[in-house]
Amino acid sequence: VMRDGRVVATLETGATDEDTIVRYMVGRDKASFYHYEQAPKGDAALEVRGLTKSGFYEDISFSVNYGEILGVAGLVGCGRDELVKSIYGLTVPDMGEIWVAGRPVPIRRPQDALRQGIALLSEDRKESGIFAEMSVKENLTMAVLSRLAGPVGLLDLGAEAKIFQKYLGLMRIRCAGPRQRAMDLSGGNQQKVVLGRALATDCRVLLLLEPTRGVDVGAKSEIYTLLHMMAKEGIAVVLISSDLPEILSVCDRAVVLWQGRVTDRLDKSEMDENAVMRCATGIGANGG
Repeated sequence: VMRDGRVVATLETGATDEDTIVRYMVGRDKASFYHYEQAPKGDAALEVRGLTKSGFYEDISFSVNYGEILGVAGLVGCGRDELVKSIYGLTVPDMGEIWVAGRPVPIRRPQDALRQGIALLSEDRKESGIFAEMSVKENLTMAVLSRLAGPVGLLDLGAEAKIFQKYLGLMRIRCAGPRQRAMDLSGGNQQKVVLGRALATDCRVLLLLEPTRGVDVGAKSEIYTLLHMMAKEGIAVVLISSDLPEILSVCDRAVVLWQGRVTDRLDKSEMDENAVMRCATGIGANGG
């Protein structure tokens, strides 16, 4: 087993288990990935009211507060991905309203969402997240270039370098330097670059589609720590994940979808694998 470029253990496969391997890979027990002190909750940051898009989801309503991590759970094809893309303006719903900080806002494209302080981390970092041929610095700062440009459009290189250094450290991104190509990073570090780019926009609502898909167990642990840090900073996080332990352990509350409709809303004390799966398969649906 290797960690940070060094062999930390040599184990007989027949005499070990997953938790032991994870402990050596990460440096702590697997159970401690998810443990954190819940942050104080603020007012509603994002509200979805009666959102409907024919063929994908119908009459969806929920809210997430500042400083809260809200999980959206459901089987593949339940409409959760399309719902989040509508909130970000990648698709336009047929009906319903999106409220931000207590007022309705029109979101028809991603630029509208960004102006409202909403950022998105997509589920496929290679196709729609990382700009593979560009440098780590360019990937981290490209969402805020207009903020870094002077009155005649010239880029303030000093300000760009400060943004890069800030999020390089905050995200604990391991790279050879600012000019290293993003495609040469590990999957976990690529994901942290995309996450850092979203945070650089000073978002107050962060939508995460499958944030730990395709990353190793060590990167998962670091991403969970970052999510908890964001919540403590007052950011509202909406976590869409197929990883049920992730939903159960990381989130303060969960909304469960089945066939495009909300089947239940679960508080932390009500969230367990059986309850979520019953709602996700329509067996335990309470009609939202």
